[in-house]
Amino acid sequence: MTENTSTNQYLPFECISPNLLKNADSPDAPSQKGTGFFCRIPPYQHLFYVTTKVCLEGIAEDDLSTALQIPYPEALLDKAAKRVAELKAAEEKRAAALRAAKGEDAEDKTAKDKEAEAENKEDEVKGDKYVKFSACLPAKFIPRIPKPKEELKPGEKPAPPKKKVKNAPPETIPDLENAGPERLLVFVVDDKITDVQKKALEMRSVTLWYQLGIEKIHKRLCEVNDEIQVITFSEGSETSDFKGSISALDIEKGEYNFDNPNWTEKDYQGLQGAPIFNLNTNGVTPIHAVILGIMFNLSDTKGEFISINAVTDLIADYIYKS
Repeated sequence: MTENTSTNQYLPFECISPNLLKNADSPDAPSQKGTGFFCRIPPYQHLFYVTTKVCLEGIAEDDLSTALQIPYPEALLDKAAKRVAELKAAEEKRAAALRAAKGEDAEDKTAKDKEAEAENKEDEVKGDKYVKFSACLPAKFIPRIPKPKEELKPGEKPAPPKKKVKNAPPETIPDLENAGPERLLVFVVDDKITDVQKKALEMRSVTLWYQLGIEKIHKRLCEVNDEIQVITFSEGSETSDFKGSISALDIEKGEYNFDNPNWTEKDYQGLQGAPIFNLNTNGVTPIHAVILGIMFNLSDTKGEFISINAVTDLIADYIYKS
């Protein structure tokens, strides 16, 4: 048997979804524009869905959280249900052992335990068909992108610290119209979804890296115009991936070029909001996909994307405040 050496097997296709929008005229036929993806920052339990602002253009800010109709894939729900059942069985086994250690009947469950089990089963049956979102993080929040530490050559001394100016404004990223994070929409998944739905989305979510590490990866890749990849929905529910190379566009705004794409299709609608990855193939660690950013523009010859750090900063700010 020939070994499968395709890099496709390392890309997390399960994290993406087409942006399906409610259609008042045809409720059973939602419109579709662009791509989004699920993500999380372990060990926190919050789950998020990310896309670009242009994909939901024309929708009132108060209606953003209820505009999307992202369905749960049945196959993934089945897989998640098995995993949840395994976890609950293991938890029950531990609880039974603890009761036995206390001299109680291992099968003796309190009325509260039985009631909770019944409620959980009922909740799983009543689970929503579509992913429920509780909030959309403010698109106008512009975070400070951390700068890498100064790299010194052997024998070189660090530059002297700048003199502090009294009443000087803090150093932040310029608040430019449509800069960086202003292009993004980050939706918060409702924490009241069922255990099975939550497990399904956890299994589907891509993990975000810490910001300074991502900035170092961007810098290293830009130095050699290394290869990066996008996963998206090109036609209906068909997933696609294509390659390009990275170069710096406006680092202060967290924006980069996606050069020389091998995209052959004429329709670019699905590319808005699509996640961009780099595959770690250094031969030392197992190959894994590192998410670098979100596509917001593409032409026949090049594209542009926003650093994933803009999303990480928005999410970190939300987690800190909540």
